[in-house]
Amino acid sequence: MAAASVGNCKVCRESIFGSHVATETQKYHKDCFLCHQCLEPFKNNAFFEAEGGFYCESDFNIMFGPRCAKCGEVIVGKCVSALDAKWHIEHFNCDNCGKSLVGASFIRKDDKPYCKMCPSDAKKQRPDPQAADACENCHKPIVGPPLVHRGAKYHAHHFTCTVCHETLTPSAREYEGDLYCPADFDRILSQMCAACRRPITGRTICAIGRNYHPEHFVCYKCEKTFDGTPYFEYQSRPYCETHYKELTGSVCLYCRSPAKGNVVSALGGRWCEQHFMCMTCFTPMADGKVKFMEWDAKPVCKRCFEKLPSDVRRNLNKYKDSEKKYAAAATAAAAEGGGGGVGGSMGSMLNLNSSMNSGSKK
Repeated sequence: MAAASVGNCKVCRESIFGSHVATETQKYHKDCFLCHQCLEPFKNNAFFEAEGGFYCESDFNIMFGPRCAKCGEVIVGKCVSALDAKWHIEHFNCDNCGKSLVGASFIRKDDKPYCKMCPSDAKKQRPDPQAADACENCHKPIVGPPLVHRGAKYHAHHFTCTVCHETLTPSAREYEGDLYCPADFDRILSQMCAACRRPITGRTICAIGRNYHPEHFVCYKCEKTFDGTPYFEYQSRPYCETHYKELTGSVCLYCRSPAKGNVVSALGGRWCEQHFMCMTCFTPMADGKVKFMEWDAKPVCKRCFEKLPSDVRRNLNKYKDSEKKYAAAATAAAAEGGGGGVGGSMGSMLNLNSSMNSGSKK
């Protein structure tokens, strides 16, 4: 005996049988439960939830983790919360003398911390850093402006641009821990991935007026790459054909896939040409030659419908007449009252989800 389905996967929408991953509100196939950003399995089954998605620890820290007010890098582990910001423990120092202020009293000035021993005009009395600082790499004095990288000072000639590999100058810029020459920095920041908000340095996909890393240009619903297949735009977001048609009401009510062929519009939905048939005897009805009725939200040919018990057919007709009556009353009330509805309710009508209808061929 086949195992019963426990529901549909949130990502691929297919039925789930057997072992799976379950959150508070959704279920996933194990192969579909991936990091929302890098699309990789979760290491040691550790994941973080943010803005409706699940992320691995690395991507969560990059996208949502706190950043040090001193160096701008992501903070992992313990940190200091002060001056309405967060700091690496090794970077929470007096802005004048460099003394560590962790666990000590400090003075706030221009949103920077100072120890109580430093005078209030510390900036004016601070020695010239260009004359006093030594390079963190070669430990020789720095003559002229230093290159500041991750809170430390260096000779600029010790570094090259991440993109063009030319030797840098003190005017180099830092982003996400990497150093760039001014030209490449400006060019890279002009091409930010709309999905991950990080610079694009290699191949790029330009779509919907935005730039994307190729691996991040995915269907907004199922998060699968398009792999050369067409994408469809809906509300400024990319979708695969299946989920686009699902959102726009173009999915066949029988096979739950995009409706194909001479699509039939009937019973409040769309049907593939070959799937619009009597659900009892399977007679094709897409050509419009066979009259059909609605029974339990499914099309049934007139011949099969007439085989139903007479009291069931009689109740269906009463239900249909009641629907027409209240629809007409609602239309009249809207015309007289400028769009107002009909007061009261339909009362205790027959609890049937069926009515008679004729189909229309699109």
